[in-house]
Amino acid sequence: MDISKITKIVSSGLSGIALQSLSAQQSNFEDVDNDINTTQLLVVIAIILLIITLFAVATYKLTGSALQTMLCILFGVFYIVLAYIFYAFAGYKLTKSK
Repeated sequence: MDISKITKIVSSGLSGIALQSLSAQQSNFEDVDNDINTTQLLVVIAIILLIITLFAVATYKLTGSALQTMLCILFGVFYIVLAYIFYAFAGYKLTKSK
């Protein structure tokens, strides 16, 4: 049985029309094969770890406290990841400042 027939049977009214149009919609993205090799992956991980390590050392030199350094790393990285995800899904774009 076709998916459009199932959506017509299960739903009715406007929701049926919406589901039918969504099920027939094609993707606008094409499948690209971007394989990243192990060396590139290790370099990216090493750069990220280097940045986090430098951030930790700088925080410790400024505060003199291992607890504050650990909390800064934990919540700083957590905040940046959440903010990045929020702004991406809110529709903002990364652009050069003028």
